Amino acid sequence: MAEVGMTDIIAKLARDPDSEVSHQACGVIANIAERHGNKIAMVEQGIIHHLQFSMLSKSIPVLRESIRAFANLSSVIENTPCIVSSGVLGHLIDALNSPDTLCRRFATLAMSNLASTDDSKIRIIREQGILPLISIVRQTEKNQIDKQSQQHAMSCLANLASCASCHENLLDSGCAGLSMNYIKSSDLNLRTNALLCISNFASSNKTHAILEKCNIQELIKNLECTDRLVQLRAVTSLRGLSTNPSCRERIIS
Repeated sequence: MAEVGMTDIIAKLARDPDSEVSHQACGVIANIAERHGNKIAMVEQGIIHHLQFSMLSKSIPVLRESIRAFANLSSVIENTPCIVSSGVLGHLIDALNSPDTLCRRFATLAMSNLASTDDSKIRIIREQGILPLISIVRQTEKNQIDKQSQQHAMSCLANLASCASCHENLLDSGCAGLSMNYIKSSDLNLRTNALLCISNFASSNKTHAILEKCNIQELIKNLECTDRLVQLRAVTSLRGLSTNPSCRERIIS
């Protein structure tokens, strides 16, 4: 469908006042946006304009499919500026607090994808996106934990930490300590992203005063992990910290 142009009828049905019609139409859009070759063309043809309206729906199924569409469309960096500038970012952040598990999961995935440019990272900070992401990572009730949402949220925080302009807000929100809590997680995806977050912080001398308080021994233990990406993130973190005299002594000891 996308190869010959997204038909107006499907796009307009995403805005239909009948929530079931809108739900199904948004599902079609989300499915088509799964194919890599369709993503940029769909944005160029104006699909974001139609999805903006469906994001205002009070229907959870409509919202779920609309968010899934944005999660798929945002997986190519070329679409990031259009999505962020469309004004939908605030709605995606609101969806992080949704009572619906899939809404939260798709929203965290979209946020992780969108945190791909310095401009979008700063916009996420300005739109108060940090605390909802941290809340999702911190899920403690076992019967409420959605591991995929946790992974995506931690990935988004790690991406945000790659921008030095975001460090102050992230550190004030307790992101460094949160990341350290998960570098011994049995979930390798979660652990890898937590280590990436620490390594991004460690790349800046300005953050070392806070990271000095972290458990460096846990970072060192990750050097012995059989997972090569975990090893890489851990040694990258230690490289950054080893530029600080106090941290260097702790690494040696």
